[in-house]
Amino acid sequence: MKKILFICNEDWFFISHRLPIGVEALNKGYEVHVASNLTGSHRQLLENKFKVHKLNIDRCKINFLNSLQLIFEILKLLKEFMEN
Repeated sequence: MKKILFICNEDWFFISHRLPIGVEALNKGYEVHVASNLTGSHRQLLENKFKVHKLNIDRCKINFLNSLQLIFEILKLLKEFMEN
């Protein structure tokens, strides 16, 4: 099965700005994954057959260590995504 992964800062942002693209991908047979900070809006994504992954994105704390940790989280997610 073909897969696509969207990475964004907040789950609600994906819903408000990218949901039509994700739905179209689902309709074309893609397995659609969304990785973001989860604020509760992810339930709508799960109900619509999106695969949801939690990323620890804190937009208020911008520093080197937080950024480095996020990079490692994304790399780990990409590795798992590519293997499955």
